[in-house]
Amino acid sequence: MSDQDFNFNPPPRREAKKAFEPPPWEREQFEELARRREDEHVVEGPTVEGEETFAAAEPVGEMPPAVIEVGPSAKGPGLTPQPVEGPSPEEDPRIEAMMIGLRNEEPAFGSEIWKAGIASGVVLASVGAVLIVWGVFAIAAASRAGLIGLLGGVVLLVFGFGFAGVGGWMAFRILRQRGVL
Repeated sequence: MSDQDFNFNPPPRREAKKAFEPPPWEREQFEELARRREDEHVVEGPTVEGEETFAAAEPVGEMPPAVIEVGPSAKGPGLTPQPVEGPSPEEDPRIEAMMIGLRNEEPAFGSEIWKAGIASGVVLASVGAVLIVWGVFAIAAASRAGLIGLLGGVVLLVFGFGFAGVGGWMAFRILRQRGVL
């Protein structure tokens, strides 16, 4: 084989990405943001080509410690905290009354799920009872079959007691949590 046989074509070059263009329904917001940035752009002194300078950050001053609203800043890409006037949502009595009303309207968590827990406990206990009965019959019938038959009956009994125990424990625990037992 010659080198010509292994001459693979290089992958096609990818086109350069186009500049970001906002969707038509958001174009006005982007244009307004660009105008605002141009209006507030302040250059301090001459710049070296390729080097950007930013306006000096203004001191924020004293802010109340309880409530701070964070919003986008027009001066740069970061976020600046801005104080919010009025009482905080935790202190507003109308909001507190509304939350109490909502709490009273909502059903208590797990108010109906206990029925599914009881049902699954009963199903598990029933499966366990059936396995116990099969285990007893398997041991009785395996007296003639030898050790393998006896081992099969014992396995059925162990699983049966396990299922019945878990089902009974689930039902007992749920009923005790509900205050029935």
